[in-house]
Amino acid sequence: MSNSLADCKKQLQRYRHNRFYCPVCGGHNLTFSPVGKWNCWNDDSRAHRLEIMSAVIPTRGKNYSLNPTSEPPPEILLPPIPLISSAQLHLPLMSPVILSETSGNRTIYQYSDCQRVTRFNYHTHKVIRPQYFDGESWVKGAGNKQWIPFGLCRLTAYPGRLNIVLIVEGQKCVEIAYSRGLPAICLEAGDYSNLTLKHKLEVVKSQLNCPLLVILPDNDLSGLYRVRNILSVANRLNVPAFAIDPLKIEPQLKIGGDIEQIPSLTIQYLMHIIKERNKYGLIRIDRRPVAATHPSSDGRNRSAG
Repeated sequence: MSNSLADCKKQLQRYRHNRFYCPVCGGHNLTFSPVGKWNCWNDDSRAHRLEIMSAVIPTRGKNYSLNPTSEPPPEILLPPIPLISSAQLHLPLMSPVILSETSGNRTIYQYSDCQRVTRFNYHTHKVIRPQYFDGESWVKGAGNKQWIPFGLCRLTAYPGRLNIVLIVEGQKCVEIAYSRGLPAICLEAGDYSNLTLKHKLEVVKSQLNCPLLVILPDNDLSGLYRVRNILSVANRLNVPAFAIDPLKIEPQLKIGGDIEQIPSLTIQYLMHIIKERNKYGLIRIDRRPVAATHPSSDGRNRSAG
């Protein structure tokens, strides 16, 4: 097995000529020089480079190709958790907080009064920039304060129940989910890395008391890598979690596809998936197709029982 990232380009999702999506941060600014040197321009720290190498060149097992004709990756092992009564399941209460504002090709995603992410959409690419307020102006970078998951400030725990939270990739996906009434967050932020993942999940656990994390990854190598990391950390924190295979809901989903290309994922369908998983104790991802028929509406803030 090669130890050079340049020899593993086939495992990366190409954005355009000599520019690839980063399997860790999800940005499209991973580039290679003619002699094989590489860099993710979103974060050129040593820790980020090590995470990229770990994602693409694992120390054991096979490398998973992004080629849609290749064999699917194996089932993702989930932390064993007891069967959950349907009466325990509930959606957290959601406040109508506006967290994004679009003007032209620029969208600002507000994390706090002093933290935000600015996204610029161009015809051929997008640019994502974390910013912090230094007291006088917005400055490029993450700053010194820790970031919380985007969208979490909208959610309030429903007392005495297991609060369902959908984890998606990226702020845009959170807003799409929210428009469908889904209680969604993303862990991506100005300071996102595997090193800050534990803190973010601890914040989710603290705010929602007893959350059930339902992870919807993007349909790519980066998504698979993040699912494994989230499940691993959630298990250490004793937080129940499982992942949805996006191809089970949308079999024709293209590489890199996300919730925007899965319009059938609604509150009702999410509840249906959770109840189906719960029949098997949430031990692992069930690779049998989810029934096509959707159950009747449960309402945004009513019990799933």
